Amino acid sequence: MEIKLTLLVLPFLFMFGLLVFHVILVRTSLALGKNISGQVLVLGAVLGFNLPALGLAIWALLPMQLGALIPCLLYLAVVYNGLGYGYFHFYNMSETARRIRVLILVKQGKLAALKDLSSGYTPEAQVAERLERLSHMGQIKEENGRYRIQGKLLLNAALLIEFYKRLLGL
Repeated sequence: MEIKLTLLVLPFLFMFGLLVFHVILVRTSLALGKNISGQVLVLGAVLGFNLPALGLAIWALLPMQLGALIPCLLYLAVVYNGLGYGYFHFYNMSETARRIRVLILVKQGKLAALKDLSSGYTPEAQVAERLERLSHMGQIKEENGRYRIQGKLLLNAALLIEFYKRLLGL
């Protein structure tokens, strides 16, 4: 296959492989009775599929000389991880966005009026749900009635976003 076509087709194969790998991780987690958050599983799928994606890329580009292969692999790694980043946020939106939940509740006939929604969306319930999610993701830990930072991944991402907002003047 021509190199340009190969570089065009591989990202589609990467996405298909990522979707299949994510399905396998989620179903395995459920079958084993593990209570792992959806965000952790999708992040694990994105990061974990890097090696199979790299293997597929090397196999598809194998006839190339090493000097030409390395830039192509770097390009494909950036493309795959960019697609993975987008997939993570697409999945995360489907898990957590209120708009998505409201649309589903309306479609299922469980939400006919605003009063039907207010019981599950108290500020306390929203904060409790987020704290539970952060705890399941290993980002915070409750000790003696107080929350403490446990993981640094989301904290560092939040600090980076906060820095960027200050840079923009927001």
